Amino acid sequence: MSPKTTPKDFFLHLGAVVALYASAIALINLCFSIVNYYNPDALASYFSASSIAWPVSMLVVLIPVLYVLEWLIGRDLIKSPEKREIWIRRWRIYLTLFLAGATIVGDLITLINTYLNGEVTSRFIYKILIVLVIAGVIFAYYLLARAVESLKAKNWRKALAWLGIAVVLIAIVGGFVIVGSPAKQRAVGRY
Repeated sequence: MSPKTTPKDFFLHLGAVVALYASAIALINLCFSIVNYYNPDALASYFSASSIAWPVSMLVVLIPVLYVLEWLIGRDLIKSPEKREIWIRRWRIYLTLFLAGATIVGDLITLINTYLNGEVTSRFIYKILIVLVIAGVIFAYYLLARAVESLKAKNWRKALAWLGIAVVLIAIVGGFVIVGSPAKQRAVGRY
């Protein structure tokens, strides 16, 4: 018999799903904005600081929330290992694996299609790599989450979690470098 899912379990896992998906989308948007800033499109040279400010704002709030929720879930699993089999955890893992895998497949299809049409640019390659790396790290992390809790799997998951933090911090710093200070943004807004 499968262990009973409590409201606490449900909302911890639901919160982790929402924080993960929103963070992944914000990180991809932030990285795309950074690529667009450093590799502008000649036909669309307009740049808005809000294309960086929103994703940075979301990441600053959501990444700590995600890591705290994951820590709480992990702590709960240590106390009650039978909770590894609750339905919400299994669904969260497999839904995330499906969506990350589908994203990787779609990304590769887009790469091949664009290559065959002769439209590959450095800006495009950077964006393909961004999606591939972010979806790949998420896929690997959750693939290991479904595996038996061996020491090797735990160490890999820890390494991927730290890699995620490093990528997010680098992107946030890059966003702050581009946007500048609030005083700079107020001065830009006056003109």
